[in-house]
Amino acid sequence: MWSRPRGTADDRTRLLTALGTVHASRRLPPEEQRLLGEAIGALSETIGTPGAPPAPPGG
Repeated sequence: MWSRPRGTADDRTRLLTALGTVHASRRLPPEEQRLLGEAIGALSETIGTPGAPPAPPGG
């Protein structure tokens, strides 16, 4: 994973949408599916998720 967010919030939102589409397709091997889910979670924390409460400070 990267050490800090890259690109704009819109870029990260587009990336999150694309990753979510791949994750929802369930076409990856189980380990890759799990890793993708973790990446989506980490990215979601950097941009927030519409309708979700903000992440607590520090994590």
